[in-house]
Amino acid sequence: MKSSNYHVLHISTSHTGGAGIAARRLNQGLNASGTSSSFLTTARSGFSPNANEFVIERQVIFKIQSAVIAKFNSNLNKKTYFSIASKNALKLKDLKKMLSHNNSILHIHNWFNFFNPDVILPLLSEEIPVVFTLHDMRLFTGGCHYSLDCYGYKTNCSNCQFISKFLNSKPSKNLANMKDALKSHSNQIKFIAPSKWIMEKAQESTLLKDRQIYFIPNYHGIEYKSEISSTVNSRNSNQELNIGIASFDPTSYLKGGDLSLKLIEAANHEYPKIKFKFLKQFQTVNTNSDNFWAEIDYLLVLSRADNSPNVIHEAKSQGIPVISSIVGGISELLNPEIDILISPNEFNEKDILNVIVDLSLNADKYKRGGLDPKYKLYTQDSLKKVKAMYESFFH
Repeated sequence: MKSSNYHVLHISTSHTGGAGIAARRLNQGLNASGTSSSFLTTARSGFSPNANEFVIERQVIFKIQSAVIAKFNSNLNKKTYFSIASKNALKLKDLKKMLSHNNSILHIHNWFNFFNPDVILPLLSEEIPVVFTLHDMRLFTGGCHYSLDCYGYKTNCSNCQFISKFLNSKPSKNLANMKDALKSHSNQIKFIAPSKWIMEKAQESTLLKDRQIYFIPNYHGIEYKSEISSTVNSRNSNQELNIGIASFDPTSYLKGGDLSLKLIEAANHEYPKIKFKFLKQFQTVNTNSDNFWAEIDYLLVLSRADNSPNVIHEAKSQGIPVISSIVGGISELLNPEIDILISPNEFNEKDILNVIVDLSLNADKYKRGGLDPKYKLYTQDSLKKVKAMYESFFH
């Protein structure tokens, strides 16, 4: 492979969700900095592609098959998501054609029901470099997005405890397929960890323990505000406290949806000055979330497991303090001098509500927020590091 110009093809099943948003932002940042890059996803209603973004139109029969597989996967376990089966939206020959010019690199972000990792070997045989960003744990667990208190990924994920005996060998089979690809084409596959937490987990895994993993926080491409317009530092105890919630799904255990629901119901009943604002409400009016950030005092994140949430990156770039569980890679993004950290033993709706009520009643505790120099240092070279990693394929 020559060390001349190259093109990066980012693929993600959806243009939304953490992986899809991170992929789109990286694609835009690369193009803006002079690197040829494109983003490819499956067609979704309401998606208006930007420059260098493309969709794959799926036939009706394929959409039906994908929906059945998605429903099947979602019912495997109610606590953590699984993607142990997937449908290819792209034919191998079409994908090869997309990657046949300009020293192309395939960068995989979210592949469920879009790209089956089983076709990695044929791509590698064509000397096509492949990058995986570990937006969750699914690659090195064989399909489980977050292992919670299970450590099976350290020993091949055999006899998975989360799913039925009928299917519990499937994760280890998925891992075996990836092991074959790594064994025969080791130098053509690279891995990015957006958090030190997931890098540590990957290095503990039987699949990636001997692999180099690049720690590169997600590139967000959001300009830091020169001034903070938030009312956090100027409000008084007679004002309403506006709590922002970016993702609200009462059925999602991983995202703490059940906790959020109980918290909101209790606050609405007992503390009328505490108001909850939802990102989705603003996105139905505007395609960007500027108004959401302008109207909230704190961002609330109640994940039970998470890697490097885009929404926390956005809050930090806007100078909005965060109230969050300190799980996974989240703790790396928070600053106890600016944010409110919730430890695991306080992770219940009563204790969380007490924290918010205390903030509501005591104006002196609002001396928080502002641009976080630690966070800026954490993310400032992300784009530069990604490009250096791409270029290492050609050295």
